[in-house]
This record gives sequence, C-alpha cells and structure tokens, in this order.
Amino acid sequence: MSEKPTLSIDLKLPLQPFTLRCSTTLAEQVTGLFGPSGSGKTSLVETITGLRRNAKGRIVFGDTVWMDSDQNIFLPPEQRGIGFVPQRGLLFPHLNVRQNLLFGSKRAKPNAEKSAQASRDLFDQVVDILNLGELLHRKPAALSGGERQRVAAGRAVCSNPQLLILDEPLSSLDLALRYKTLAFFIRLVNDLKLSMIWVSHDAIEVQAICDELIVIERGEFTHRGNPVQVLSNPKVFPTLEFSGFQNVLPCRIVESTEVQTRVRLDGGSAQLILSETIRDQKNEPGASAFVTIPARSILISTENPSHVSAGNRLPSTIVRIEPQSQSVAAVLVQLKNQSDQSPLVIELTTAALNRLKLEQGQSVYVLIKSTACVLQTVGQNST
Repeated sequence: MSEKPTLSIDLKLPLQPFTLRCSTTLAEQVTGLFGPSGSGKTSLVETITGLRRNAKGRIVFGDTVWMDSDQNIFLPPEQRGIGFVPQRGLLFPHLNVRQNLLFGSKRAKPNAEKSAQASRDLFDQVVDILNLGELLHRKPAALSGGERQRVAAGRAVCSNPQLLILDEPLSSLDLALRYKTLAFFIRLVNDLKLSMIWVSHDAIEVQAICDELIVIERGEFTHRGNPVQVLSNPKVFPTLEFSGFQNVLPCRIVESTEVQTRVRLDGGSAQLILSETIRDQKNEPGASAFVTIPARSILISTENPSHVSAGNRLPSTIVRIEPQSQSVAAVLVQLKNQSDQSPLVIELTTAALNRLKLEQGQSVYVLIKSTACVLQTVGQNST
C-alpha cells in the first residue's frame, strides 16, 4: 500500500447518558480503541463508517471529506472505502465462504490500478493468510466462531479498503480460540500493510496488533500512546481484566521440541525458554510469534541467582516504577540488549518493592518460569 492517509475526526455525538466528543488525527498503521463496554467505542466507529447520521462535526480521510455537518456533506458507507467487521461478522448465511469473499471483491472501488487479476491475487492472498482454503465450500452455519470471524475479515479485505475497522472481532470467542484467531489478523497487518482501527477491551489483543492505543471512557479520550505506556498508567492499570496486566512480546522461534521451545525476542538478542505452547500449531524455526507473560508471574532479583528453578534469568534495568495503589506497584524494566522493544511490566507488592529497595536506573535480574510463558505462532518467516 502507499503511505497511509491520515484520518481527521472532530465530532460530537449525543448518547445516553453522555455525549461522545472526539477531536483527533489518526496516522498510525494500526490504532487501537480501548475501554470498557458502554464507553462509546462502537458508536465512534459506526460514525466513522457512516452508519450513524446524527453526529455533528467533520470527518476527513486524506483529501476526502466523509462528513461535514456544517456543509451538509455526508458520504454513505459504500463510498468511504472502509472495510467494516462488526462484533459478530454477519456473513450471508445462504452463501458459502468463497461466495462471501467474492461479495467483498465485487464491492471493491474500481480504479485504474486495480485490474481483475489484481482482485484475484488479493483473493488468493486473503485465503492463504487467513487459512481459508479448506473452508471455501462451507456455509457459515458449518463454521466455528473463529472461522466465521476470519471469513468476515477476509470479505472486508477483499473489498480493497482504504481503511479496515474491526469492532471487538474476537470478543465472542473463548481465550484459546481468541488468541489463535488473533494471529491470523496479525498476519493480515504484516503481509498486506493494512491501515486499521482495532476496537477492544482486551490488553493482549491491543499490545499484539496496535501501534498506538487510545483509551475512551464515557465518550472522552483519556489516554493515548504506546500500548505498554498506556496500559501501565496508574489510571488505566486497575481497569484491566481480573487476570491483570499481560506482557506481549513479539519473537521468532529458534527451535522447538516436545519438551520446550526457545524463542528470540524481536528488537534484540534476548531469548526465552518456554514450555507452554499452543499444541496444535507448527512451531517451526523462523516462524514469527508472540509470547504472553502475566505481570504477576515475573520475579525480580537484585543479584544473579544461581540456584533457582525459573528457566529464564534475564539481566535488565528498571526504567520506571508506577505505584498503582498503597499495596501494588508496576515496575517497568528494559531487558539488556532489547532497546528496540517495549519495557516488560512486572507487578510487585509495595512491601517487596521497599524490601529490595528498588529504584529507577537500577540493574536487576528478571526471573520468568518457562511454564508462565504462552506462545502463539503468527506465521512462517525464514529471515
């Protein structure tokens, strides 16, 4: 794709019991909208797509005005070049997977650069990336929840959109299927360089796929920035789900056996040993993947321990300490030789923090049990 056009939004939308107010510009490849149910996320993306007409203000994508209430301009959804995937996909039940995807291809905006062959090539790419080849002749009723969401995303991508918007596409799936399906969406971003808005209230999803994260609460943007920086903010951290903060670390598989898998983290040379993997995936050397590690499952030592059971002992530097309450703090550490990756977030009690006398800039060792790490393969990459 060419350089991503910016999306400028300046609008007000009356909701109950608040008014959605948004004045911003989105320029990153993948922007995440994060917040609790009822915060206004879906109302915002429906306004962007043109499904709501009662907003006041202006929406401009690149050089094209999608909406300007003062000038009485309102482009209908089909003229905005958006691929929209709602929470439950909404496939055509009477069409099989191939026909649903081809319906997306028929909606592609014609232009001089997009030939019939280009449409076929995009169709083939979507089928390959989302692993839909064996599903093409099935009807939606014969698909699992994750398969339906992949088809819905594929149909939207086949329309060759300028912008892809996904409204909590994984929320209806159980945890194991959710993150397995997430891997296919990550491949869409990596392989097709799609511009995307990803709506979610799941911390793992937004860290794994988003370049920038915006928190929305009661119709207002309250926090914005790198996903790790936003989620570790003391005002956001307590709102995470009961499992607490989950670190998401992009990586590549170095080797894998029946007993364990070894990965190299992106952005440096640090490696992790893991024993918890998704059993039905192919953990082939060179494959792109991501590892999730609960912040509560990581220990800190001020010395290099020699007699511990944890399979991973990584030298690190404390870059920030964020008190979350009187009893809990989030300690952000940068792994040595990993300067291009976001800090690791560790949840400690205030008592432990004081006992170890931890402070910013201090050199420490991070201890991670191999069983605390869960690996999800994203795709094959031999580089």
